[in-house]
Amino acid sequence: MNKEHLSDSELQEYSLNGENCPPQFNEHIQSCNFCRQKAELYQLMFSSEMKPEAPIFDFDLTQTVMRQLPVPQSTALEKSYTIYWVGASVFLSAGALIYLIFMTSRGFLFGKITPMTLGISITTFLAIFAVLGIDIFQKHTKQMKVLQSELQQLGSLAV
Repeated sequence: MNKEHLSDSELQEYSLNGENCPPQFNEHIQSCNFCRQKAELYQLMFSSEMKPEAPIFDFDLTQTVMRQLPVPQSTALEKSYTIYWVGASVFLSAGALIYLIFMTSRGFLFGKITPMTLGISITTFLAIFAVLGIDIFQKHTKQMKVLQSELQQLGSLAV
C-alpha cells in the first residue's frame, strides 16, 4: 500500500462492516499492529455503544424540589365575599346620598342641573371610584401574597 496507515474513517468502516470492506483494508490491518489496535478499539466502542449511564441519586429528587416550591395558601379574604360587600355598600351609599341631598322637600341643591343629569353624574363618579378601589384592593392582595410567600421562603431557608 502507498499509505502508511488507514485513516480514521477507513478504520471505522472496517470496524462496522469488516467483511464488506475492500480487500486492501483487510490486508493492511493484518500487517499493521497500530491500525489493528485502533480497529479493535473502534469495534469495542461500536459494540458497547458507549452510552453514558443515567445518574443515580441517593435521595429523592422529586421530594427535594417539591419542598423548595412555595405552597399556595388560601387566605380567608379569598374565601369571603368582602369585595362584593364593599362594592354593594358603595352603590347603596351613593343612592342614599343622592336621595338625601337632591330629593328632599327643600328642593334641589343645584337648580340649573336637572336631577337626572346630576344623579347620572354622581352615579358614574361613584362607579368609577368603586371599580378603581376594587382594582387597588386586588393589587394589594396580590402583593401581600407575594410578600408572604417570599417571607416564608426566607424563613424556610433560615431553618
